Amino acid sequence: MKAKEMEAIPINVDLLNLITPQGIEIKNNKVQIGETTHKLQYISGYPSAVNVGWLMNLKDMKSSTVSLIVTPIEDVQAYVERN
Repeated sequence: MKAKEMEAIPINVDLLNLITPQGIEIKNNKVQIGETTHKLQYISGYPSAVNVGWLMNLKDMKSSTVSLIVTPIEDVQAYVERN
């Protein structure tokens, strides 16, 4: 196989300045990107039994994005003893 020469693409500085935030500040419950502040909420425990649609109130909050990550616990007894 012949090696192809790669053509260098010039950096578009104007585009880079347009899409790069002016500053990022990260605190324990908020992230500020440029002039926009985002509040972070973290829930680490849920009841073992819930009703159908229990997440609907969270999902429908105005200007919110909800991400649900479920991590199964393989050894429950070791987990309980550790915590």
